[in-house]
Amino acid sequence: MKWFQRTCINLVFICIVVGILTPVSYAEPPSNRCILIKARGDYETLVNMDLDIWKFEQDGALIRVTDDERNQIKESGFTIKTITEDVYEYFEKKRQEQIFLFAEPPSAKYHSYDEVITSLIGLEDSIIAKIAKTYIIGSTHEKRDIWAVKISDNPFKDEHEPAALIIGCLHAREWISVEVPLYIAQYLVDNYKSNQYVKDMIDNCEIWIVPVVNPDGYEYSRIYDRMWRKNRRDNEDGTFGVDLNRNFSKMWGGPNASPGTTSINYQGPQPFSEPETQAIRDLVRAHDFRVFVSYHNYGQEIYYPWRYTLEDAPMETYFYQMTLDMLDLIFEVNGKIYINGLDSPWFYLIGGSEIDWTYYKFGIYSFEIELPPSSPTFGGFILAEERIIPACEENLPAALYLIARCENIETKKPSAR
Repeated sequence: MKWFQRTCINLVFICIVVGILTPVSYAEPPSNRCILIKARGDYETLVNMDLDIWKFEQDGALIRVTDDERNQIKESGFTIKTITEDVYEYFEKKRQEQIFLFAEPPSAKYHSYDEVITSLIGLEDSIIAKIAKTYIIGSTHEKRDIWAVKISDNPFKDEHEPAALIIGCLHAREWISVEVPLYIAQYLVDNYKSNQYVKDMIDNCEIWIVPVVNPDGYEYSRIYDRMWRKNRRDNEDGTFGVDLNRNFSKMWGGPNASPGTTSINYQGPQPFSEPETQAIRDLVRAHDFRVFVSYHNYGQEIYYPWRYTLEDAPMETYFYQMTLDMLDLIFEVNGKIYINGLDSPWFYLIGGSEIDWTYYKFGIYSFEIELPPSSPTFGGFILAEERIIPACEENLPAALYLIARCENIETKKPSAR
């Protein structure tokens, strides 16, 4: 059924929203033009055009392009219609609409990189429970440290317990993917002494959380260009950045990954060429991780291996059931509907993803969760501050569910493909 759903989309009418590609240096200001394209088109053609595809939906997809890419789309037979000349103004309007819709004052704000570090150190220094220890697991091209926190009943010692890994911000512009891991870490520390369920997990597992895998890109997105996606590698040809979600070794250079440095999906010069992906690689190699969650946004979707092929992964039935369980747990919090991304008719393949590598190499049950909102209509990458806490709260039970599964999941390396 999934095969049919994924392949029949070539028959669908496609509407495409397009904007200008982000700048390649700190000195170059971002361009904000955004173009709408309506066309009857071939889905595979769009994916293979190496575009910055934001979201496929029944009535269209949001994509950002350069002028050259826009011309390429025109030449492919797509009709172009302008939605807005200023993408930031457009999404600020969407943000304001969210504020009006929910009529709630902000209960949180997005953390800067420095504020994330301060928060992690605060967990280590918590007077509630001494169960957290911070670690620097790597350093970036721009010499920023990549910080992790280990939460365990004995965080200063490797007890060889089953472990869970939670990461965020592989993609710089996905700010809410920083906040959810940070919220989970804070919740675990704050509730260790008062919640037996939490205490049992922490006493029997090691929980590693890395809220900002891509600090260079994150800070660049915060200060210079809100829509920046990649890291900040100097490609030495006038361009910057590698897509970290295309830089892992499983099917590196595969679908929707590009060898071109100007591409939003640039895979890097080789697998694990980037200090950020090396840091995650080395952390995974060093511990007995049973479950792995990588947060992204947007879409309200849950993915699991494989991302590079339409074939089912080994243990597909277990992945599927765990996903159903998480979808139910998320819905029970505030009625938010997430979907199984692999069952979506808009699913498309990617090569070099983090969850395919962790599952293929180590048999870790690996998930990618696309956080709110569900579509560009509700703000896309720019989730209003008013929605930070609700997004964190609705994802907490699913995260706790996965951590609790550490104790009874025996990892098994899947067969080679």
